[in-house]
Amino acid sequence: MSEPQLTEQQSQEIAHLAEGLNEMLRDAGARGAEHVFGSGCGLGLLPVAAIVLGLWAFGVITLIPAMVLIVFGTLALVGFSTLLANQARDNIVRRTYPGEIEPEIIRFLSAQHISRQLFDNSASQSLPADAPLQAFLSPILPSDSGPDGAAE
Repeated sequence: MSEPQLTEQQSQEIAHLAEGLNEMLRDAGARGAEHVFGSGCGLGLLPVAAIVLGLWAFGVITLIPAMVLIVFGTLALVGFSTLLANQARDNIVRRTYPGEIEPEIIRFLSAQHISRQLFDNSASQSLPADAPLQAFLSPILPSDSGPDGAAE
């Protein structure tokens, strides 16, 4: 049973659409991550500074240990904010796909009369492996007929 093949023009259109949709996912994730990182660092720095200044003002620590605490507190805060930003980026990408990306794919498939499987196969081949859109594609890879794929 032969599978329908895409024309060269259809393959190029799919690649162009996949790149654009992937960029939309990247941008949405980046905006969310930047917002969370900035908020986490900005708001988190206030309590760290208040505690260190309070300890220094009451004479519990001197200026040098206060500065060391600020540096270590800031490093810990940046690390924690980075962790939160990565989680936010992943969550935003997961929420953006069904609301914005999938309807675009469905419109394209309807207009071009292409199956989702052909789209997924072609888009998967045209995108880098680490592209956010790859997580939502389900390509069927050709079966390996080499020595590893042969029945023994």
